[in-house]
Amino acid sequence: MSIKFKELRSLSIEYKEEKEIEIEKLKNELNDFKTTAEQSKNTYEEILDKTTKSIEKFIEDAEEDAENDLEKNIQ
Repeated sequence: MSIKFKELRSLSIEYKEEKEIEIEKLKNELNDFKTTAEQSKNTYEEILDKTTKSIEKFIEDAEEDAENDLEKNIQ
């Protein structure tokens, strides 16, 4: 009986250690995923800012062109 108990205890400890390793691996993967997600978010925001500025510049230029054309037509 004692031998079976020791074997069972040993298996239980081994299982626990394997699960702890697996949990640590999953924690690391989750942290890597969070880092990647944050980097992607930052990149997206930078692209969005650049696009917004580009559109604003395009609209400003178009308005200036329209004003210049209007002035030329008035003269």
